[in-house]
Amino acid sequence: SDTVRGAVVPAINAIMGMMQTQQDTQRRKHVEALEDRAVALDTMLVEMGRISRMIGLISVNASIEAARTGGSSGKAFSVIASEVHALAGRSAKLIAQTRASVMNRG
Repeated sequence: SDTVRGAVVPAINAIMGMMQTQQDTQRRKHVEALEDRAVALDTMLVEMGRISRMIGLISVNASIEAARTGGSSGKAFSVIASEVHALAGRSAKLIAQTRASVMNRG
């Protein structure tokens, strides 16, 4: 009985050690994949922020052109500028909400 136990216990310990190593490797791979995804998401959000700021600049330019043009053409430009400005604001807000949502999950 002691001889059997003496042979079985080390074998069970070895199996448990191998299982722990395998689990550690899987966890490490999972964490690395999550880190890669986080970097990719951050890169996309940064680029989306740049695009949002560019849209804002386009709206300012359109407002300037509207004022410069005047008349009915200027009014049309003004409406477009206002819509583009609103789009830039919505875009910036969505990016901020996305960042906050992602950060709250971590």
